[in-house]
Amino acid sequence: MEAVVHWFADPERILYHTISRIVRALFRPLIQVALGIIVKRTLGLNTEATSMTPSQTALLRRYINSTLLSQSALKDVFSILGTHYEAVSVRALSLLREI
Repeated sequence: MEAVVHWFADPERILYHTISRIVRALFRPLIQVALGIIVKRTLGLNTEATSMTPSQTALLRRYINSTLLSQSALKDVFSILGTHYEAVSVRALSLLREI
């Protein structure tokens, strides 16, 4: 038991655990949303429903969209990026300057 405690208490190992928790907290939500957007665009799930009574395909599309980009996933990303769309605004300004 003492050997296990010493193994986990090694200063280098504590540093790796700390870095892994920080990376998981910061990059996991960003990667999850980015992959969700890529999957939606690849599968063509961004189309609007045209009829008032949704078909089974439209219901499946709605379920996949809600699963890929759930409210909790978006909340995690907005807690990192902010809700004022700073990243989008900065990118848009840089693109306008290039034109």
